[in-house]
Amino acid sequence: MPLLDDYLTEDELVAELKAKTGKGTKRTVRSWRTKREGPPWATFGRIIVYPAADFKAWLRTLVQQPVRSRRAA
Repeated sequence: MPLLDDYLTEDELVAELKAKTGKGTKRTVRSWRTKREGPPWATFGRIIVYPAADFKAWLRTLVQQPVRSRRAA
């Protein structure tokens, strides 16, 4: 079992975002890291990787429930 099988590279993360949402660029992902936002990441020297399970968990935190408002009577 290769060591980094459970991790996504920056390119793979961007490709995954584009495939699912139609949006996502390296600039966005790098901006998230600079601002300490976005999915968790790890670095191995100059290689930046994203744990696949943590990426999916991060996506779940973005789920919003609709708020239903009452109409004024």
